[in-house]
Amino acid sequence: MKFRLTFKTNDVLESAIDPYLDTHCETCEEHDSECLACNNLEESSLEKIEEIRDCAEKFIKYGELITIEFNTESQTATAVTAK
Repeated sequence: MKFRLTFKTNDVLESAIDPYLDTHCETCEEHDSECLACNNLEESSLEKIEEIRDCAEKFIKYGELITIEFNTESQTATAVTAK
């Protein structure tokens, strides 16, 4: 048997992305707009965010809705492509 559940979680994507971003600057120990290392970290983080969003938007509608299809026979769960 298969069934689908849709979950709504505000800011789910941003919450999921945050732990994977490297925002600690070893050069100045804080975020400083004048620090070249900080600027490089920020640019790298923006690229990572864009890559994650491009992938996730196939499955997350309006940035907060995701539908999972559960299959009780095969004991699997799959994210359904957003329409």
